[in-house]
Amino acid sequence: MENDRKAIEKAENLSKHVAVDINSAWLNSMNAKLAASNPNPSTKDPTTIFRVPPIIRQADASNAYDPQIISIGPFHMSNKQLQSMEEHKWRYLNNLLSRSPYSKLKVCLMEIKAMEAQARSCYSESINVGSDEFVQMMVIDGCFIIELFLKQEEAIGVDPIHRTAWMLPIIARDMLLLENQLPLFILQRLFELTVESSQSSLIDLAFDFYRHLFQIYDGMQQSMGSIHHLLHLFHLHLLPSPPPDDLHPNGYSRLYSMPSAGPPPPRLIPSATDLQRAGVRFKRNSKVSSFLDVKFSKGVMEIPLLSIYEYTDHLFRNFMAFEQCHPIAGDHFTTYTILMNCLINTSADVDLLNQNKIIEHRLGSNDEVARLINEMTNGVAFDHENGYLPGLFKEVRGYSEEAWHAWRASMVRNYFSSPWAFISLIAGLFAFILTTTMSIFGIYSHFHPHQL
Repeated sequence: MENDRKAIEKAENLSKHVAVDINSAWLNSMNAKLAASNPNPSTKDPTTIFRVPPIIRQADASNAYDPQIISIGPFHMSNKQLQSMEEHKWRYLNNLLSRSPYSKLKVCLMEIKAMEAQARSCYSESINVGSDEFVQMMVIDGCFIIELFLKQEEAIGVDPIHRTAWMLPIIARDMLLLENQLPLFILQRLFELTVESSQSSLIDLAFDFYRHLFQIYDGMQQSMGSIHHLLHLFHLHLLPSPPPDDLHPNGYSRLYSMPSAGPPPPRLIPSATDLQRAGVRFKRNSKVSSFLDVKFSKGVMEIPLLSIYEYTDHLFRNFMAFEQCHPIAGDHFTTYTILMNCLINTSADVDLLNQNKIIEHRLGSNDEVARLINEMTNGVAFDHENGYLPGLFKEVRGYSEEAWHAWRASMVRNYFSSPWAFISLIAGLFAFILTTTMSIFGIYSHFHPHQL
C-alpha cells in the first residue's frame, strides 16, 4: 500500500510539470482500448479458426490453403470464383429441411442467431458482414455439410455432386482447410434441429464420409465440447495415444516444455539411406492406432504405413498450419513431417522406405514424393528440443554416429546379404587361412630344415 501511494504521488508531481492539456475524448478512447486489450486471464481464448499466416502461405506453391470449389464460413464467402456452388447449397438446404414435414428454417435462424456472438469469436479476424448475412451463411453452409454427409450414408446416386467423379473429392478436400471451417457447435446444433431420427451421430457421419481420404481408427475419446471444427476432429483422431502425464488439461499434448538439464538433443538426423549405411534398420509397425506412432529401439526404427495420395500435401499443410496458429494444439504433424523430411532427401530414400512397406503412394514417381515431403515444411517453425519425439531424434543420431554400428552394417550388407556373398566370404577366409599356414610352414622350414 505504501508503494502504491508513493507511485500515485510521483505521477501527480510529474503531471504538474506538463503544460499541455489532454483531450478527454482522446483519453477515454485510449482507456477503452486498454480495457479491451486486457481481457480476464481466466477466460479461455475462443479463437480456433485462423487465417494462415503469410510466412506459411508464401512458402506454399500448391495453393494448399485456398478452396478450389466451395466456400465454407466467412473467410472466402466473397470469392467470386466459388459462387457457382451457392446454387447447390440452397438445393441442399431445401433437401435437408424437406426431410421433415415441419418447416425448421425459422427455428434454425433463431437458434444460430442466439449463438452468433460465440460463433464470431471463433474466427481470428473480425467478420465485416451484417448479423443477418452472417447467420444466413452459417445456416446455409452448415446445412450443406450435414446434407452432404447424409447423402453419402444413403448412397444416393442421382445427386449431381455425388455422381460427378471429380467434384466430390475436391469438396471433401475444401471442407478440411483451416480457413474453410465452421464451429462444430454450430454444425451440431443444426444437426439436432434438422435430423429428427438418426442412428449415426454427426461425428460418425463425418468419419464415414472421409474414409476414402485417410484411415479411420476405432475409438474417439474426445467429447463434442472439446472439438472445435472438422479439421480439428480429424487432427485429434489421428494423434497417437500419449501417456497420461503428457496431456494438457484440455486434452492437447504439450507443444513446449521446460528444457531438461544437460546438452540439448541433436536437431536433425541423417537420411534413410545414410542411416541404413550407419546400421539403422527400418521396419513397418502395424500394431498402432496412428501412423504418427514412430518408435526407435536398439537400432530399429519402426514406422507405420504412410499412404500418400493427391491431397495428402493439402491435409498435412493445414494440420500443421492449425498447430502453428493454435497455442496448445500440439505439434504432432509438424514433428512427424520434419522427421519424414529428414529421412527423405532423394528418390533413393523413398525407394528404401517403400521396400520396407513404410510408404505407399499414387504419385508419378519417387522423385515427386521426395519433392513433396521436402517442400511441405517450408515456412514452418519447429522446436527441435521438445515436441512429441524429442528422444527419438537424439537416440537415432547417437546410434548412427557410433562407428561400430556402421562397420557391422557394412559387413552384413557386403557378406551376409545373400548365400553367394556368404559363400564367397567363407572361401576368402579359407584361402586366407591356407595361404597364411603355408607361409608359416615355409618360413619355419627355412630356419629349421631338419625338423620337418
